[in-house]
Amino acid sequence: MSSSPIIILGMHRSGTSMLASFLEKAGLFIGYKKEANNESVFFRDINEWVLKEANASWDNPINLQYIDTEFINYVTHIIQIRFKFFSYQFLGPKNTFRYWSINNLNIKWGWKDPRNSILWPLWKNIFPNARFIHIVRNPIDVAVSLQVRARKARLKQKDSRAKFRDIYTAFRLVKSNYTDSIVTFDLKYNINLWEYYTNKILELEKDISNRDIIHVRYEDFLLSPYMSFKSILNFCSISIDDKKIKKIISRVNQDRRFVFFQDETLKKLYNSVKNRSLFKRFNYHNLL
Repeated sequence: MSSSPIIILGMHRSGTSMLASFLEKAGLFIGYKKEANNESVFFRDINEWVLKEANASWDNPINLQYIDTEFINYVTHIIQIRFKFFSYQFLGPKNTFRYWSINNLNIKWGWKDPRNSILWPLWKNIFPNARFIHIVRNPIDVAVSLQVRARKARLKQKDSRAKFRDIYTAFRLVKSNYTDSIVTFDLKYNINLWEYYTNKILELEKDISNRDIIHVRYEDFLLSPYMSFKSILNFCSISIDDKKIKKIISRVNQDRRFVFFQDETLKKLYNSVKNRSLFKRFNYHNLL
């Protein structure tokens, strides 16, 4: 009998990588081939393809509001073909030999990709019994982290190899990765994007029972990692001893809570937006 996945949701830069890493160490299989942020390459590539099919992107997802049942059915059909012939990319040799296809998995498994947050209707269609973990972080720290990442991506183009990439780009007109996301240089845009992702995740509550989704505040997790992680493990029906739990969470850095408190300009930005409804929904409206 196959098992349904645990799908990790959350805006980019919100702690999804941390959570996926901890769950993997606790026994949740999140993919054989993963990139640096603990994202399954297999499911990340599918999510990126779906966004392109909708002429959308992770940082400009507005076109997703126009997708319909026909679109969902089409991309589901393509994904099922990919499951049939390319599941080994997610499963790896051992699980491929044992299960052959993702559809046959009978272990605790799931994956992390922030794009899940805006594409959950697709995955809910494919895995009707999936369960969801949503980790949410205060939008000011998210906005700044997105901006910093975009700046770092741009700086990478200034290294000694850039000239050769520029020549290749000029010949082929391929995406040069000049920047990770040009819109995320704008902090206010990033806050609006956080709202879009978070609102989309909350729509999921209308389609599933409360027992199939758990919301976790990033800052609460950092403050009380043992109790927070134990609650998540219970949700996932994963049982490990306290010694292992404490070892997994030992590197939690509480200093990552509300980093923007250290910057007066960011505190002013916070005060200008703190009364928005989603700030209140997650108790981010009275931090200062």
